[in-house]
Amino acid sequence: YLGLAGALVGAGPGRAARQPVNFFTGFSRVAAGRWTDGRESLEEAVALAHLVGDKRRWIEAVCGLSTLMHYQGRYRERVRMGAEVLYTSARRQGDLQAEAWGLLDQLESVLPLQDHPRATELMEAVRPFLDQDIGRSEQVWGWGLLAAGLLKSGRPREAWDAALRANTASVAMAPVAVYT
Repeated sequence: YLGLAGALVGAGPGRAARQPVNFFTGFSRVAAGRWTDGRESLEEAVALAHLVGDKRRWIEAVCGLSTLMHYQGRYRERVRMGAEVLYTSARRQGDLQAEAWGLLDQLESVLPLQDHPRATELMEAVRPFLDQDIGRSEQVWGWGLLAAGLLKSGRPREAWDAALRANTASVAMAPVAVYT
């Protein structure tokens, strides 16, 4: 199916049509362990979104690519990409969900770096987003990361509360998001 999707949009002149196909095929390849192919597809999705000026698709593609960076242990690169999403695009557009993505991408990769001051700063920054309409999978992800960060910070009671919030958010959803 990945090949068919690529052939379908590759035959036409539409860069805008190739962008989401590259994004979704890139993520599918990453999920299948085809990291090099996935990275190439996601990088092309980022470039095409930039070329056609679609800021939302650019954010999605950069966040997809940054997720791959995390899976490969390239935490500092992911933190940089999350900050780029947050400060150069999401906040300018007022895109609440994308702002949360920029913060969560950073937090998820700052935790294994053991940068406790930065993790604390990011946990405080992300908390207000978690009760807003940023998407249920993002709420599960956010509350779960907050629980992990709080536990690592020696705050087990608050970590327990955040873990319960993650569980509550996950009850009514199917596990469809790769990071969830």
